[in-house]
Amino acid sequence: MNTKETKKNTTQTGLNNWVVYRHIRLDKNMPFYIGIASDSKRPNNKKDRSSFWKSIVNKTDYIVEIIFENLTKDQAIEKEVEFIKLYGMFGSFRCGRPGAGIATSKTLVGPMRRRS
Repeated sequence: MNTKETKKNTTQTGLNNWVVYRHIRLDKNMPFYIGIASDSKRPNNKKDRSSFWKSIVNKTDYIVEIIFENLTKDQAIEKEVEFIKLYGMFGSFRCGRPGAGIATSKTLVGPMRRRS
């Protein structure tokens, strides 16, 4: 097996190495970000975040909580969408990852709508 084949096999969506995580702002004890990752460092990484995410963390401390682990990529995406919908219903969710399932839709209603 060559290097390309090995790399392709380790990034398959069927591997159970994905997590769903949330960032919770401590001033309000409310989640403001839901994300998925196959890299254990990503949930705690402050790089490559939106300006809205950065504006929140510049105002308050936050914690990272792993909600689910050992998921396939498809399962992680499904849970991410589910939690974005859940928090959006309660008006507490304000920040989503660009390219995240439901967060990419401009047809969303309420607080989950992306601001252009």
